Amino acid sequence: MISCIKKNFFKLVLASLLSIILGLNYFGFCYNQSRFLSDEEKIKIVVQEILVRYPKLGDVHEQLSTHNGIRQWKTVKTWPENPIPYHDIAEFFTINPNCCQVTTNYKTIGGEGDTVGCWNRLTGHKSSVVGIRYLLRYQNNEGIIQTKLLEIFPSISNCGELVWELG
Repeated sequence: MISCIKKNFFKLVLASLLSIILGLNYFGFCYNQSRFLSDEEKIKIVVQEILVRYPKLGDVHEQLSTHNGIRQWKTVKTWPENPIPYHDIAEFFTINPNCCQVTTNYKTIGGEGDTVGCWNRLTGHKSSVVGIRYLLRYQNNEGIIQTKLLEIFPSISNCGELVWELG
């Protein structure tokens, strides 16, 4: 037994180190910062990104449609014309209490979602999915404040980088 360990000492040490590294990755350790990110930090990273990307005036696209047998391009507004921006992250959380969830398997109200697979966790490419339900606030044409519930669920790496693709 001891001779077997002596013969394979290098392999045993290498396998042990690899297991430790992959295990730390799997549980979300960020090597660049030498720490684990908390769920609160992950949520704040995603909310900050929402605030940066919050709907801007003029978000439109063209859509081909058929009306009375005639195909034509129609301008479609993606977002309301008069969005009401959040002043800061504190206001976002005040208006959207219980908005956020950090998990490895997220499902939206509509049944969409994302799952962080084993390989992504082992490599640290994705550690969690951060699901956020929040209100898009805007004024309609009559000046009345309206809201629309939106939901996003980006993945986040061990070190807090957002990963927007699914899978």
